[in-house]
Amino acid sequence: MHYIDSNVKRATDDLRDDHKIVKRLRNIAKKCSDNIYAGHDIPFDDIKNIIVVIEEFIDRCHHSKEECAYFPTTKGNDPTMDEEARALIIEHEFGRRIARFIDKSFGHYRENKDAREPRAFPESIR
Repeated sequence: MHYIDSNVKRATDDLRDDHKIVKRLRNIAKKCSDNIYAGHDIPFDDIKNIIVVIEEFIDRCHHSKEECAYFPTTKGNDPTMDEEARALIIEHEFGRRIARFIDKSFGHYRENKDAREPRAFPESIR
């Protein structure tokens, strides 16, 4: 039987707290996306702030904690957890690609290189 020490337990609590922030940002981004699709204006600074939080907090801090510390520490303890970790790593990469796409589209739109309105959530993932 494998045991997880108290340090991993505290790290798990920290990740759960991060998830509350991630969910809050997701809700804010979804609301911005809904407003864009409804024809409302969203301040560029709001979109840029969302991009910064995705890149700096979610990817560099939160995902780094999971991928570099939590997943390796728990690997092999439970096959179900191993599969969930694998799925989350794929989800993280998908999120990185979305963030890069949003940032690139935002930059093009801001520089008037693309006359189309940037879309935070393509219809295929809404």
